[in-house]
Amino acid sequence: MNRSLLASLLFLASAAGAWAQGATIHATSRLYDDGTRSNTVVDAEKRTAEETLEDPRGKILRKVTYLMDEQNQYIGSMTYDPKGTLVFRTAYKYDSAGRVEEETISGPDGTFLRRRVYAYGPQNKLTNVTEYDASGQKIVTARRQGGAAATPAARRGKK
Repeated sequence: MNRSLLASLLFLASAAGAWAQGATIHATSRLYDDGTRSNTVVDAEKRTAEETLEDPRGKILRKVTYLMDEQNQYIGSMTYDPKGTLVFRTAYKYDSAGRVEEETISGPDGTFLRRRVYAYGPQNKLTNVTEYDASGQKIVTARRQGGAAATPAARRGKK
């Protein structure tokens, strides 16, 4: 067993124990078919979630820090490259049903880059996403057949 995997398993076991004892930190790890792994640590007290994406050898591909509101909804995120340099920031706006209605993406200096608008159909399923560039011109509308559940976690890792 490689050291990175062993360290991850030990960390997750200790975090799971703390969670069971009423602590406000929750850790999860997800292994994808391509061998990449996503490790997420949610700290409800600090209202943050830290996600690290690693390649199959344990090398960090990116890190994302999510900021949460009082209802534990993501209100924004900061995405970093493997060296820890801020790549972009994201802000989320929700509709009255608690679904992400709009996502704005800015550069590290705060320069507006683009905006995504989400539309939903029956049963809270995402039906399409329309993306606009910095000048407000529509770039693309992606339609989903059957839709997907409308959660911020479904969009993680996308600029």
